[in-house]
Amino acid sequence: MTTIGQQLVALANTIGVNSKKKIELKKELDIIEKDMNTNSVDDPSLAELLSNNKQLVEHVKEQKIFPGRKEGFKGNNPQQRQTSPRTIGAVQQSDILSEDPEATKNGLSLYLARLSQAFINQEIKKTPMNDKLLAIIQDDELVKLMEMLTVMPSRNRDNAFDLSIGISSYLFRYPTLFNHKEEFTAKQKRTQQRLIQVNQNNIQEIVKKLS
Repeated sequence: MTTIGQQLVALANTIGVNSKKKIELKKELDIIEKDMNTNSVDDPSLAELLSNNKQLVEHVKEQKIFPGRKEGFKGNNPQQRQTSPRTIGAVQQSDILSEDPEATKNGLSLYLARLSQAFINQEIKKTPMNDKLLAIIQDDELVKLMEMLTVMPSRNRDNAFDLSIGISSYLFRYPTLFNHKEEFTAKQKRTQQRLIQVNQNNIQEIVKKLS
């Protein structure tokens, strides 16, 4: 899986990957996941690596071919070469884990958005993010600001869970976590309010709006 991850980072730093190659990489990861489940492999580090690689596959852009403009495509796309490494390859480490959220609805919303962005950008690992989320929900004043907090069994791993936090009309999802499930479960709260799901496609816009 490490080799697959290295391939994905390399592809992200160039012009992307064609659709056939992307499908092949997805199939390889599906086979690995099936083997892990069949053999009851219970290794959080391998599960995290698998989860990260599956996200990398989704983030890598597919190549777009413009007949007769191949040279122009390569030479006139510096922005893609500059932004792709930050989105996929963890070029710089985020300092978000060393910060604490402001105890206001907007402050907590911005912090959760930046935390999600750092994870999507591969700037932080899942385990320290899991621990930071625990510290947040252990603060009752911060939990009061949330509109929703739910814990659901992971769809990818039997011994993992997905955490969802709703605040300021946004829904932040933190999938396939392994630690402190009981503590998160004890703080669950639900809402009937319709929330906007945060993902890799809108995270930058949401961080900008909340900043």
